[in-house]
Amino acid sequence: MEIRMEAQALKDAAKFLIFFLCASAALLSLWWFAGRFYQDIVFICGKHILLAMGYTHAQIYAVRLREAYLTNFNIVALLSLAIATPSLRIRERFKMLAYGIPLLFTIHLTDFVAHFPAVIHNDEFAKFIVLSIGVVGMAAPFVVWFCISYDALFKPLLAHRTAVYQCPVCNMETHDIIAHIVEAHGKKAIKSRKVREFLKKHPELNSSKR
Repeated sequence: MEIRMEAQALKDAAKFLIFFLCASAALLSLWWFAGRFYQDIVFICGKHILLAMGYTHAQIYAVRLREAYLTNFNIVALLSLAIATPSLRIRERFKMLAYGIPLLFTIHLTDFVAHFPAVIHNDEFAKFIVLSIGVVGMAAPFVVWFCISYDALFKPLLAHRTAVYQCPVCNMETHDIIAHIVEAHGKKAIKSRKVREFLKKHPELNSSKR
């Protein structure tokens, strides 16, 4: 039973990975066009911050960072995760983007601004920020994804793996209750009144009822 559960989990993970890669490939082709608008917004906002910090237009345009975010794909990763993740409601997918996109924009804007004291003044703290943001920027989409999808995706999976259920047909206790019902009582038992009532009380099992 446990082997079947693990096999199903691997199958679901493979489906998600394939869907995620396909979504990433499709969005990546669009990013080469839409990404230019995004990087222009980063540049315009960053330019005003730098001017307020005392940098000149000549200094701002001398540091060639305007094309940097066209090759930064963490927004593509965030969008792909929002599309490909199973068991998420539409509201949760939009919530992921509502938190993730402003966060990534702030990270990109901070990275853009920090490059100037790092390059022009050789500022060590600015260099530290630039290096740290490289790691933070890669991890950010997946951190947001994990936080938003935890209740819908990871929490039920963990509960399913650790919980012990009592079979509504024979009262046997087991972790993999769905596999037990099918193997011990037949596939038709899943549609019986007792099992249907049992599943209503344990909605976390519905995802494994296959």
